[in-house]
Amino acid sequence: MLKTSEKKRCEIMAVKEIIASVAISILILAPTTYFVLPLLYPDMKDGGTVQFAYEEFDDRAFILDDVDTFELINQTTLSITTSGKSFLSLLYVMPAVFSIVDTMTGAIQIEIALTVSGIGNRTTKVAYYRQLATPGSYSEIPADVTITYVTGELSAGTYTISVYWKSIWPSSGANSLITNNPPNFDYARSITVEEIRT
Repeated sequence: MLKTSEKKRCEIMAVKEIIASVAISILILAPTTYFVLPLLYPDMKDGGTVQFAYEEFDDRAFILDDVDTFELINQTTLSITTSGKSFLSLLYVMPAVFSIVDTMTGAIQIEIALTVSGIGNRTTKVAYYRQLATPGSYSEIPADVTITYVTGELSAGTYTISVYWKSIWPSSGANSLITNNPPNFDYARSITVEEIRT
């Protein structure tokens, strides 16, 4: 029969052997997995960001509430050339304010579309409603916009990302949505694009 001290020593030795076995297995398996699997499966690719593009637009841009067809927001476009078997993840950010005259009643509603040429779009709406005119009370109301869009898998090629807007409520043309008008509203809109391998 083993003494208690010998028993503990045997248990410690067993634990050390298990730890050593695991460490040796990891040391053998990790390089094998990293170097050999790609040789056995050449089509296997890691997903991840292939490229990243960002552009800021800080020119003065506004739309009046009587413009009822889509217009490009100044030159808010960005092109990207993809490598294929990938998708695009897009983010459009536009700090903005509604500029509302004191006689306005009803609504100002502006639709904004983030588009990828030949692929599709994501569209959102910003709106402000007022029931009664309030003489002498010109208003500026925050109307910040954020649009995200993830495409499906794309083939290799060049894609143009553009942002359009229009009014979707019949109005007077006296009210507007302003995205930049220095020095009062000195902030920029931006497009961020990531190409991600599938």
